[in-house]
Amino acid sequence: MSAKRIAVVDDDASVRMGFHRLLKSAGMDADLFASGADFLCALHDPLPDCVVLDVHMRVTSGFEVQECLAEWGIRLPTIMVTGDYREDQRARAIETGADLLLLKPVDGYDLLASILDAIWRHGAGSQKPLPSDSLEPHRANRQNVRAAGAGVEMPRPRADVGHRQPSLERNSQIFSVGLAEVSDS
Repeated sequence: MSAKRIAVVDDDASVRMGFHRLLKSAGMDADLFASGADFLCALHDPLPDCVVLDVHMRVTSGFEVQECLAEWGIRLPTIMVTGDYREDQRARAIETGADLLLLKPVDGYDLLASILDAIWRHGAGSQKPLPSDSLEPHRANRQNVRAAGAGVEMPRPRADVGHRQPSLERNSQIFSVGLAEVSDS
């Protein structure tokens, strides 16, 4: 099976490089773009298997990228990320076709699992998602981080914001925009 190709679109070089290293360590290929315009100009066949797209970028926002793709009739699995979450962003992410909106800083395991889930749900190509053992090093690292930070309260999603039902204890906030929502009550 060939490696999944993920487009990372973020105007922060350190975020791009961090995501690049994470994706490479999970056996995925990463194409990095410093702006939404760079990404749109570079689109070609084959399209990426998934896009990790920053909401707030100079010149072309993540929402504008999504709207442009929709105008062109291109629907890609998309994980949007933001460091400044507002409820209106969640609504707009839904409108523009994103699969998930993650709050920065993004937990590596959550990002990888979200990418694989989005690819699987879209049926990208005839290939199956990466085997779950490709996530094992990240799961193990997460346990080490959790042990080192024992007793530190991790942020939880607000009760009034829909979020994805966690299958594992989550360290980052995940806001569903394409899946059925569950309540905290």
